[in-house]
Amino acid sequence: MSAKPSDADADRELAQLLRALISPRLGHTLEPWPSALRLALDRIARARRTSPLALARDLLARPDAEALDALVSAATVPHTRFFRHPEHFERLARELPRIVERRGAPVRIWCAGCATGEEPWSVALLASQLGIDIELLATDVSPEALRTARAGIYPRVIGGAGAPIAIPSSWSAPDALRRVVRFERASITEPDPDRGAGPFDVVLCRNVLIYFPAAQAAAIASRLAARLRPGGAMIVAPVEALVAIPPSLRHGDPLGWLEPPSSAARIAAAPPAFTAPSVDELERAARALGLGELDEAERALRAALEITPTRAEAWFLLGETLEKRGERAQARAAFRCAASHADTTPHGRTLASAAQRRARD
Repeated sequence: MSAKPSDADADRELAQLLRALISPRLGHTLEPWPSALRLALDRIARARRTSPLALARDLLARPDAEALDALVSAATVPHTRFFRHPEHFERLARELPRIVERRGAPVRIWCAGCATGEEPWSVALLASQLGIDIELLATDVSPEALRTARAGIYPRVIGGAGAPIAIPSSWSAPDALRRVVRFERASITEPDPDRGAGPFDVVLCRNVLIYFPAAQAAAIASRLAARLRPGGAMIVAPVEALVAIPPSLRHGDPLGWLEPPSSAARIAAAPPAFTAPSVDELERAARALGLGELDEAERALRAALEITPTRAEAWFLLGETLEKRGERAQARAAFRCAASHADTTPHGRTLASAAQRRARD
């Protein structure tokens, strides 16, 4: 049964109010909004004995920091775990000593969009094991996520397969690590996303850019890359490396590791940087995958592969989608297709290497 006109009008007004309230603070619009946002709005409305629509109107007229912080936190997608994408940490373990050899310690690192803190604590653990001094800034827009990150207490640890360091089932950050990690509230969409703390040797911004439209994601990535020291590296999620990278960087190995070209010849050999790609099935799939909308991601990827059956990036994303669904045999087949269709450019070779690794896992 269709909604009554008055209900439809109320839903449209509420959607407009949420966009006006949340988008400027979040830096972008997730539509449809995560269900957690509506649940948080309903919870606050009940506590204040009002309706969600009346609450949204009141917050727009008279902003309430506590309520708005709760809504912003609910609108974010804090999917993370210790040593997520372990291949990135394997490369980082090789690079940290090289950075110290070139510049000396401490190595300066920024985790942008750190969510509940598992990523920066993973970096700090790795550096500690290697005996390398670091200074690490971790930022996020969500106050609730930052409270968890600063506490550094994880009663139930979720770790990634293949992690370079074994993590117990519960973990608390020791004082030695707390001294080198600093958490700050900041949005990567702000003009000064690192609070003036740069430049950095390494910038991590993983599983964040997929929530932004392609042109905005490319602009943000370029702004983050500008915070790098000469020769510094930026790390994004493998899925994000398939959509857009800053024009000042090139694909490295593993997929998601971005580094400056070492020569003009390598610039010419690298694939074009997608600084402002048009919206297509690949971008929609990457965004849906990040939101956990696996059916939508698969539909978009199947559509892309119908048009271009040899599109290696689409096969790789399909493998990611099927793996998240638990369909390991089909995922391996998709990764094998990605490897077989990858071209011979540096990006293609990196993609093929990543796909082959995933097909074996």
